[in-house]
Amino acid sequence: MVTEQMERTVATGSPMTGDVPSDARSRREDPGSTRPDPRGLVGWLIVLVLGAVQLMIGARIVLLLVDARSVSGPAAGVLGLGTAFVEPFERVLRSDSLHASGPTLDPSAVVALVTVTLLEVALLWTAGSVRRGPA
Repeated sequence: MVTEQMERTVATGSPMTGDVPSDARSRREDPGSTRPDPRGLVGWLIVLVLGAVQLMIGARIVLLLVDARSVSGPAAGVLGLGTAFVEPFERVLRSDSLHASGPTLDPSAVVALVTVTLLEVALLWTAGSVRRGPA
């Protein structure tokens, strides 16, 4: 296996005059070392998964506000998928906004949305603190 290395001179001189200061440093870089950071991938997956959950819960809130409970198949599908994420909060708050009549703001969906958002922020903060490494 052959490893390529590049040597690059880093200078902080004026680009207009072309002066190179005497403290110019050279360093070796391995072009093969630019692999994706697995911790960055973890953060991306957190945003992707919890963002999809937030989208479902937000769509449920909007659909219940415009009273589109079972008007069409997609609306019923979104409400059904959103119920899986909101059901634990409905049990605690004892609100049944899905079966209420007329436009309704679902308090359990709002609490679920805030909870998922706080969970996402906490997980991203944890992934960010892991990324920093030792001091």
